[in-house]
Amino acid sequence: MRRLLLFALIFTCTLVEAVQLSIGPDFAFYLNMGNLMLRFSDNAQVGVCFSDDRARYTKMGFLNIKNSDAQMLVSASLGKSWTLFFEMNASTYGIFPGKYTFRTVLTPDNSHMLIKASQKVFLPKNTINFSTIDSIGRVSTGFSRVYANLEEKEIGMYRVENGVFVGFFPYSTGSIGEQAFFMGIGWMDDIGGLFAFRTQVSVSDLSVFLDPFVIVKSDGALFGIRADCTAPGLEATFFFSGRQVLFNVSF
Repeated sequence: MRRLLLFALIFTCTLVEAVQLSIGPDFAFYLNMGNLMLRFSDNAQVGVCFSDDRARYTKMGFLNIKNSDAQMLVSASLGKSWTLFFEMNASTYGIFPGKYTFRTVLTPDNSHMLIKASQKVFLPKNTINFSTIDSIGRVSTGFSRVYANLEEKEIGMYRVENGVFVGFFPYSTGSIGEQAFFMGIGWMDDIGGLFAFRTQVSVSDLSVFLDPFVIVKSDGALFGIRADCTAPGLEATFFFSGRQVLFNVSF
């Protein structure tokens, strides 16, 4: 029976246009098959969805250069219960490259919102690299990282759930601090210090950014990690704050 279910899942995934799996305050598994949406959580639901893609271009002489694109997905499904699903993905290019995901899931008993964003800013002698992931709902959790190189001073901030830590980067590589060591001081239910090291592991077309961290307070230490995985047709984010777990993957 298990082999049959595994075969059915693999066969179905070869037919779908998008798969979404979320684990955290709410668990849900979505299959987007054209205009058909299937949702699996505590009950199975079937519904319809509408999607739309848009792109904006800037004309430079004979060239059309893309400066942004966006995808929207709206879905409603019914089963033993009902779900309204809205997702917006947007990307910007040029000297302000960024990527944003906003997802809202409405159900009678457990609505939540997922926000995932990254933004880079390139200016003369100044660069800023910002990333965040947040789940807002019955149980909320989140993680943000800011790296700023301002007049050759590397400073930044980490946010873990309700804790905020400001500090500096004594070690970094590259102009936007994608791989760097951070030391900071701040508050998370009590004054404490945060130490984090962000690094990248690449295997063929697979790229994984690992951001392990430790928060040291008077009553002990809290260990956590964020991991971002990207490959052609695949995006995944895992975040463990030491108290909450958030996982999202789409392919």
